[in-house]
Amino acid sequence: MFAAIRTALSISCGAMIGALSRYYLTEFTKNLLGKDYGFLSTFLINISGCILIGFLLTPVLGRVERLSIQKRLFLVTGFCGAFTTFSGYSLETKGFIDHLEFRLAFNYWFGSIVIGLLATVVGINLARMRDQ
Repeated sequence: MFAAIRTALSISCGAMIGALSRYYLTEFTKNLLGKDYGFLSTFLINISGCILIGFLLTPVLGRVERLSIQKRLFLVTGFCGAFTTFSGYSLETKGFIDHLEFRLAFNYWFGSIVIGLLATVVGINLARMRDQ
């Protein structure tokens, strides 16, 4: 029971910080460059999240093994997950490539982009239909 509470707290605290970081970096970028350039913050957040998740999960001199499970949940699942889901998506695609599952990697990579875009369009259309 205590382990489940520690897990939930680790993820939740990391997610809170990740979500707030994303929000404030986006607002900072919009204030600096103008509201039409908010997409640049999303791009930079996604790329920096990929760098961070790659750095955190790459075993260099036993560094990953020294991170407790709570620290990994806080940083990877919580912070990176809330900061950007793109980092997890990239890590999973890399895993398919590492296991020589190139077709699955491509389908997951490309399918996520295309289906994600189509899902966004569906959501927009559903919202518009509701407002009519």
